[in-house]
Amino acid sequence: MCYKFNMRRAEQTAGRVRRFAAPSNTGYVVFALGCAAAITLLAPFLLADAHASRLAQSSQTAGTGATQAAQPTQPTPTATGSTPPATSVAQSAQTANPPANVPTSPPAQNAPEMTTTDHDATLRVRSNLVLVRVIVRDSKGQAVPWLKKEDFTLYDERKPQLITQFTTRIAGQFPSSGSAPTSNSVASTSPSDNSQTGLPEHYIGLYFDDIHISLQDLQFMRVAALRYIATSLRPEDRAGVFTSSGELQQDFTSDREKLSAAIRRLLPRPLYTPPTILCPDIGAYQAWLIVNTNDINAIESAADEIVHCQYADNQSLLAQAQIQASGLANAQLEQSNNEEIYTLRGLDGLIRRMSTLPGERTAILLSPGFLSRDDLTGIDDLIDRALHANVTISSLDARGLYTPPAMGDISEDQGLTPISVGPRAVIENEAALVYSEPLAQIAYGTGGALFQDNNDMDAGFRLTAGAPGESYLLAFVPPASKKSGDYHKLSVKLNSPALKGLQVQARPGYFTNKPSAPGASAEEDIAEAVYSQQPFDELPLDVHTRFYSAAGSGQAVLSVMTHLDTRSLHFHKQEGRNLDNLTLVTALFDSNGNYLKGLEKTVEFRLRDDTRASLEAAGITLKSTFDVATGRYVVRSVVRDANGPALAAATRTVDIP
Repeated sequence: MCYKFNMRRAEQTAGRVRRFAAPSNTGYVVFALGCAAAITLLAPFLLADAHASRLAQSSQTAGTGATQAAQPTQPTPTATGSTPPATSVAQSAQTANPPANVPTSPPAQNAPEMTTTDHDATLRVRSNLVLVRVIVRDSKGQAVPWLKKEDFTLYDERKPQLITQFTTRIAGQFPSSGSAPTSNSVASTSPSDNSQTGLPEHYIGLYFDDIHISLQDLQFMRVAALRYIATSLRPEDRAGVFTSSGELQQDFTSDREKLSAAIRRLLPRPLYTPPTILCPDIGAYQAWLIVNTNDINAIESAADEIVHCQYADNQSLLAQAQIQASGLANAQLEQSNNEEIYTLRGLDGLIRRMSTLPGERTAILLSPGFLSRDDLTGIDDLIDRALHANVTISSLDARGLYTPPAMGDISEDQGLTPISVGPRAVIENEAALVYSEPLAQIAYGTGGALFQDNNDMDAGFRLTAGAPGESYLLAFVPPASKKSGDYHKLSVKLNSPALKGLQVQARPGYFTNKPSAPGASAEEDIAEAVYSQQPFDELPLDVHTRFYSAAGSGQAVLSVMTHLDTRSLHFHKQEGRNLDNLTLVTALFDSNGNYLKGLEKTVEFRLRDDTRASLEAAGITLKSTFDVATGRYVVRSVVRDANGPALAAATRTVDIP
C-alpha cells in the first residue's frame, strides 16, 4: 500500500499518470526502492510540485526525447534468479545538449538534479599517445610473464618518460565462447556471468603481398595456408584473406570452405608487367643505390650489362650506358615506391578493419619483403595505428631459406659478364637483408613474431598465427615537438638487477605528429574500451539484457540495462550541489564481432545531499534499446566518470530466436 501511495504521489507531481508497461525505446532512470527509502527520495520533489510541473512542461516543449520523470520497472532477473540492485533517482527534467565529459558550471538552486541526453555514439581511437609494445624474453626465447609497471623505464631520446598507461596482455586470456540462455516467451534475460560473451576469441588476418610475391613462393604459401586452415583454425577463431593488390578479399569468417576457396584463387598480381628480357636487371635496391647514394659499383654493374647486351660489348659507349642506367634506375625506384605504397595501404586498411573487432587481433604479413627506405614515416605510422587498434602484426618471409646467388654463375642471366657478376652478387646479398627490414620492423614494432630463413612454412604459420604470448603495452605522452615528422629514438630498460640478462623487444622509435583536438581524450578512452574485450572494473558495473519479440516476425527490441553503483563516482561539491558527469556508451556487435551500432547517453548530476545519499543507497540504471533481427548479438557497455576519470566496461551475449 505504501508503494502504491508513493507512486500515485509521484505521478501527480509530474502532472500526468504513467502506465507501468514494457520499457520504451528511450533511455531512462528508474525507481525500485523500499517504502522508507522511496518517501525520503520523493520528499524534495513533493515540496516543489509547481517547479517540477513547469520543468516537465518545458522538457516536453523542447522535444529532446530525454528521459522523463520517475518511471518504475520490474527488476530484471539474473541467471541465478536473484534481483539486481534497485534503481534510483530519476532526473527532474532535460536541458538541451549539456557537455558530456566536463564538470558542469555552478548550478542554480532551482536547476534540475539530473539531466540525460541521448544520441548515436561516434567512436574514434586515441592518436596523441605513443604506444610501445614490449616483449621480454629469457635465454630460451620464452616470453617472461608477470612483470609490473615499476619494472620498466621508457626513454625518449635518452630522457626517461612517465608511463601513463600500462597493460599486460596474456595471449588466450579471453572469455570462452558461450551463449546466454534464451526463452520462447515474450521476454528473455541474459546471465550476469562475465565469462559468457559469445565473442570470437581470436581474429587472424592473412595478408598476402601478391604485388611482390613470385608464383613459386606463392605456391608454397598456398599449400601451407590451406593446411593451417584445415588443421589449426579453432571454432572460436575467425580468419580472413586479404591481398596488397586488393584484387581478392574474404572477410573474417569461421567457414573453412570460403577461406580455402579464397586461398586457392591467389595469384601474383604485380603492378607493372616485367619485360621479357631483363637487361639490365636492375632491382629495387640497386636502383636505390644508384639514385640516392650514387654507388659506383651499382652504376658500373648496370652500365656493364647495358654495354654487353645492347651494344655488343663496345666499351666506348660505357659513358652513354651509365647515363642510361641512371634513367632506368629512376624509373625502377619509382615503381618500387608505388608498390610499397600499395602494400602498406592495404595493410593499413586491414588494421582499420580489425580495429572494430573485439578479442585478440593478429595480422600476418606474408611477403618476400620489399624496399622501404624513401618513405621514412610510412611504416612508423602503420605501427602506431596497429598499436592503437590493438592489432599484432607478425611477418612470414615467403622466400623461405634464402640462398645467395653463386659467385661467377652467369649462365642464367644473359646480361651478366665476368666483370659485373661479382658486384651483382654483393648487391643481391645486401638486397636480401634490406627487403627483410620492413618485415622485421613491422613485426617487432607491434609485438609480433618474425619467421624467416626457414622452409618449414607450416611452422611459420603456427608461429605467426598464434598469439604472441605475454606482452606489455606502455603508453606515454610525447614531449612537445616544434613540428610534425621529427623522429624520436625510444628505448626500454628493465630496472631490477634480478632481471639482468633478459632481452627486451620494442619499437626503436616514432615520428611525432599533431596531438588530438582538445576534449577528444574522453571520447578516445571510451572508444578504446568499447573495441577492447577486456573488462574494466574501476567502477562497479552490472549489465543485463532483455528482448521483446513477436512470434514469427523475425524482429525484436533488445533492451540493455546498465546498473552502476554510484558510491564510486567522484562528485565534487559546489554551491550546495554534488556535481559530476557520466557517459555511457552501449555498443552492439554481431556474432563475428562486427560493430553494428552504438548509443551514447550522458548524465549530468547536480545532486542535493539527500538525493545523493538515496542514489548511493540504490545505484543508477540506464537503459538503451536496439531494433534487431534474429541471431546472436554481443553487447558492450562502457561507462566513464568525467571527474575521475574512471572507466567500467562489461560484455554480454544474447541470442534472439
